[in-house]
Amino acid sequence: MDVLKGFLAVKLAYIMGDYDSQSPEFIDFELALAVCGLLGHIFPVFVGFRGGKGVATMLGILIAVHPQAALVCASAFILTLYFSGYVSLSSMVSGILFPIVIMVFYSTNSSINIFSLAMAILILVTHQRNIERIIRKEESRVRWYRKRFF
Repeated sequence: MDVLKGFLAVKLAYIMGDYDSQSPEFIDFELALAVCGLLGHIFPVFVGFRGGKGVATMLGILIAVHPQAALVCASAFILTLYFSGYVSLSSMVSGILFPIVIMVFYSTNSSINIFSLAMAILILVTHQRNIERIIRKEESRVRWYRKRFF
């Protein structure tokens, strides 16, 4: 549902605006709606401004804005999760990879570059406690198998 929330926040621009989808103003409008959706997820009004970390919502935004970059970042998430076992580390790696992928391979639009950098920083800020637990080796890992009792 969080991925869908991010995706629909961006696609709302097509319903609300009568723009050319390739114009810089339309892209800025999409990104503004994306920021609203993401901040609404991280700081929800109805739960005392204590929400999630925004990674799944960010994936939905990325799928809507740039599906190829979303595929690269999701692949990095899966690989990092497989080798490290840390969901939080995988989220941070894919979040940091997002602006790199956008700036190096895909974008000439400065709005998307600024947006991607801001989102990478926001993901690191929301994962501050996870970073501390990883350093102290207290962060929980994904268990890939279960012990059999027979």
